[in-house]
Amino acid sequence: MLIACDWDLRITSLVQGFTGGVPDTVVQATAPWHAQPQPYCFDGEYFVDDKGMLGSERVLLPYKGPAAYIRANRNYNYQHARRRISADNVIGVFKGRFGSLKELRMPVVCDADFTRVMEWVAACAVLHNICIRLGDVTPHDAAADAAANVGGESLALLPPAAGAARSRLQQHV
Repeated sequence: MLIACDWDLRITSLVQGFTGGVPDTVVQATAPWHAQPQPYCFDGEYFVDDKGMLGSERVLLPYKGPAAYIRANRNYNYQHARRRISADNVIGVFKGRFGSLKELRMPVVCDADFTRVMEWVAACAVLHNICIRLGDVTPHDAAADAAANVGGESLALLPPAAGAARSRLQQHV
């Protein structure tokens, strides 16, 4: 599976159907954003990937080998790595939000089972994006809020609809 995301950790592309033994470059070559990046990137936007991926006019890779030691390239690699943090974090947030993704306990003995697992992951990706759009607190943010908890009240800002729902629920408890 190969996930592409934006800066807000919304999953913008999910490439599935490969086992863990397939190289990332093979999976990337089948990604729709690799073959035709125009619908996925506005002018001046790029995918920032690691050195094990395929570079292109829209997929930026870090410098490697002797070129990585040139001062300007070292700065580029540093900035590149900083931008990749979102891509690295999205997997943790995604698995934190849906614990079933940490270890899927679905037997896969036939093609139908494999398809069911892929559909489950895709459904979780859609729900993940909905949660972000609605302003749902990510598991990482919730942990930070718990650490900063004052007087039993979470410091997380709730969207108006969520705050109203919480108030209605509190009246019934």
